[in-house]
Amino acid sequence: MKKSTALAVPIDLGATGVGTAPGAQPAGVQPTRSFALLHSAIYDVVVSVAGGGHPCLLSEQGPRGARPDAAAAAADHDTLAALYPGAPGVLDELLAAELTAMPDGPAKTDGVRVGQDIAARLLTARADDGSAASGPPVMAAEVGEDAS
Repeated sequence: MKKSTALAVPIDLGATGVGTAPGAQPAGVQPTRSFALLHSAIYDVVVSVAGGGHPCLLSEQGPRGARPDAAAAAADHDTLAALYPGAPGVLDELLAAELTAMPDGPAKTDGVRVGQDIAARLLTARADDGSAASGPPVMAAEVGEDAS
């Protein structure tokens, strides 16, 4: 049986070039934001399932025995699929390969569910963070003056 590498999806993703192709992500959105969201989702889901840390933004009491690697893989997949809608095939293949390496059962299913939930909640929380704004920032003429 192949040993799961828990975070193989983001590592493999860098090798695939997802996000570097023109039009892979909406104009004006920086890849650094995407990877910050990705790693926040992975970290928060592992803390939710395995404990032992403080979440970046979200936490959820994961079911006892849920697999942190399944949770991380699902959070990784769903976060990147939302941020890079042009790459679902590559992402789906990477997730399937990661999950296939894990034994089927409630631990894997519960981990995937928590991963999907944390990813969706993180993306919702960051949806209106101003990252899609276009044009240069509006600067105030004087310190303390309203820029609008």
